[in-house]
This record gives sequence, C-alpha cells and structure tokens, in this order.
Amino acid sequence: MRRWASAQGKSGAADKLRVRNGPRRAALHPLTAVACCATVFALPWARTGEVTRSGFAFLRAAQAAGLGNGAWPHLLEVLVFALPLLAGLSAAAAAVSAFFASVAFSGVAGAVVVAFSAEMFVLFGNHGVAGPWLGAVIGGAAVVMAACGLAKVFAEREPIHR
Repeated sequence: MRRWASAQGKSGAADKLRVRNGPRRAALHPLTAVACCATVFALPWARTGEVTRSGFAFLRAAQAAGLGNGAWPHLLEVLVFALPLLAGLSAAAAAVSAFFASVAFSGVAGAVVVAFSAEMFVLFGNHGVAGPWLGAVIGGAAVVMAACGLAKVFAEREPIHR
C-alpha cells in the first residue's frame, strides 16, 4: 500500500509526514462528534415557561407531555439520545486507527444535530436561545468534515482491479 510505504522505509519525506500526521488527522473527527453531543447536552435549546432547557431535557419533557407522535420524531429522539454512543464509537474507532469508521460516526452525529436543529426551528422558530443556532453550525461543520474525510479515504484507496 502506498500510504504506509514510509513505515517500511520505501518512500520519501512526503509519505513520512503523512504517516506521522495520521493519528492527529483521525483524532479531529471524534472531537466534532463530542462537540455535537456537548451542544445538545449543555446549551439551552428551548424556553418553556420560566425554564430554559437543554436539548436532552427538552426531549424528555416533550416525551412526558406526549408531544411528537409519529415515526420521524421518535427516530430523531432515539438518534439524539444515541449521540453519546456515536461520539464514543467515533473515538474508539480513531483509537484503533479505523479512520473510515471514525469519520462515518462523526458524520452521523453531525447529521443528527443538524436534523434536531432544523426540527427546533420548524416547531419553535427562534426564541433567542443559542442551542439550535450553534447546533446547526457545529453539526454542519461535522458533516462537512466527515464528507471531506470520506472523500480523502476514497481518493487514497487502492483500485480493485489492476
């Protein structure tokens, strides 16, 4: 494989730089997944009465009130509550140098946060809380970074037939 040729001592300085920077490049994607999770967990997403709620607290309150019946709200609820799992899987994949899996998990986390932000905008509009705005930006950045990472993976792959 051309990518790992420098580890075997068969290539020049450019490949050595690529191998040396590989773990740092892989570590960036779990950070975006963790940022997506932290955005939903820590920032205010909705103001209900006198209470400002995070994204997770808002979903729990909406579920208790019986709001959001249907397949799409339930799927989005499951995916939002799975954000910590997606962030953990992205970090674990980066730890074992599974760059493709790390990028894919962080991209899914970003897409979930973007979808949740869009749903909050559609249902409630902008009530001056920072969560949906920052969720859209951070989730969108995670999706774009994942797309760039996947494009890089597919560009560097070996052809199937020689």
